[in-house]
Amino acid sequence: MSVMFRQLTTSFGAEVSGVDIAAGVGDADISRIVALFNEYSALVFRGLPLEEGRALIGRLTRFSVQAAYTHTHQWQPQDFVIWAAAVCTAAGRGTKPPILGSCTARP
Repeated sequence: MSVMFRQLTTSFGAEVSGVDIAAGVGDADISRIVALFNEYSALVFRGLPLEEGRALIGRLTRFSVQAAYTHTHQWQPQDFVIWAAAVCTAAGRGTKPPILGSCTARP
């Protein structure tokens, strides 16, 4: 079954269905889920068992840290970097501010 969604409000959130984590989630479905997250900022997966939710988070994380979605910023004095927290994560490598970010591109 392919990923389906129902918008929850006019501007925020979507309920996702048609995802069978136990059967495995293919790249096309992961791409669709990421696109939905980029568009709606919050996704609801009703009735998803904890272990399947953890598996989905792992799969999404592996997708989002691909080189195509990762930027390593070489800080210079007076640099200012801003990103949308809804679609980006940051990880420091022993420096402050963090220097590694992962963003999924918006269409």
